[in-house]
Amino acid sequence: MKIAVIGSGYVGLTAAVGFAKLGHQVICIDIDTKRVEMLKAGVSPIFETGLEAELKAGLKTGRLAFATDLAGFLGDVQVVFIAVGTPGNADGSVHINSVQEVAKSVGDSLRTEQVVVIKSTVPVGTCDSLKQMLPHLEFVSNPEFLREGMALQDFLNPQRVIVGTTSEKAINLLKEVYAPILNESKNFLVMDPCSAEMSKYAANAMLAARISLMNEMSQLCEKLGADIQLVRQGVGSDSRIGTEFLNAGVGFGGSCLPKDINAMIDMGSVNDLEVPMIKAIRLANQSQKLRFANKVVKSLEHLGTPQVAVWGLSFKPETDDIREAPSFEIIDHFLHHGFSVRVYDPVAMPGFRENYKNSEKISFATDALAAIEQCDALCILTEWSDFMKIDLQKLKFAMKVPRIFDGRNVFDPRTMKKIGIEYYSIGRPS
Repeated sequence: MKIAVIGSGYVGLTAAVGFAKLGHQVICIDIDTKRVEMLKAGVSPIFETGLEAELKAGLKTGRLAFATDLAGFLGDVQVVFIAVGTPGNADGSVHINSVQEVAKSVGDSLRTEQVVVIKSTVPVGTCDSLKQMLPHLEFVSNPEFLREGMALQDFLNPQRVIVGTTSEKAINLLKEVYAPILNESKNFLVMDPCSAEMSKYAANAMLAARISLMNEMSQLCEKLGADIQLVRQGVGSDSRIGTEFLNAGVGFGGSCLPKDINAMIDMGSVNDLEVPMIKAIRLANQSQKLRFANKVVKSLEHLGTPQVAVWGLSFKPETDDIREAPSFEIIDHFLHHGFSVRVYDPVAMPGFRENYKNSEKISFATDALAAIEQCDALCILTEWSDFMKIDLQKLKFAMKVPRIFDGRNVFDPRTMKKIGIEYYSIGRPS
């Protein structure tokens, strides 16, 4: 099948590479010339496990191609996927101008009835409004549920494929597109477009709520002498709950959860609805970041101008995505209190450096051990596996004071105590 994917960000590029791997003929279109040239050369502009290898494979087989212009490429495609960015506005609403502009361009190029699939996360009712604007096109909601760091794996092994449409033609077409990865029909869910769009927001709200609840539980654990890691085992062993998204830490970030929480609050406001639980999720997440930062500041402020090392800048491991990463607010808090900060991340340094290129109080280390040399404390903000392999004796003697504030519970408190490292984690006895 011939497929066009418009947008080459996390969602679009993963979809384009994934569809090509499934055997489809894919043209991926993006207006960013530099990005397209990189992709044509087989270089992925984003760090995502396995993505670049499959990108090269798709180019080699000829099933995957890239272009900067819609003209000349849409005439013979059977389905168009729109996967452009939908950033959040300052008021929490979602900026969907790019989706609308692309849809209009597709509409201008295709005068006959065509199936256009919206993979971008858009406010509920977007497909219906696009249909009113461009009645000769059939708009379908097909939200993505990819985890950054495991996006390609999730695309090729989906727990479910949600298709929002009332068109039998669109349903059959999407079944054919996803046929190689569908387990019969149990994970192919058909519903109306609004319900499909809402499913994406509801899923992210549930995941964000689990994280926020466990972060609050961690605070109680610290006060009452319980261990949040053991509590997670106790709670997660319940088949009704499970263990996913129950890790306590410094808060969630990324391009999805924070933006979608804000969008749901905005949707409630626009429709005169109170959404107290959604608002509480946002407040709890913000409080968790500040609580961690304040714990560090209060412990070190007597030093005057302490030197703090930070391991981990991306919002989660196995990605270079720093959008809404907790590291920003936490490091800004340190800088505000006069700390000097030396940072290290295996892949997210270039993007992070751009945000602090004018700051004299922040420096960038070449590796994890170099980051902690003669530092008064180490803060761990992302649970990269590389950090867990560090020689703790080398860590201890490299630091001015062997003191760790572990925002992701990477290490075992008992091991730290035995080695002689002052150790503070989330929701566990020190």
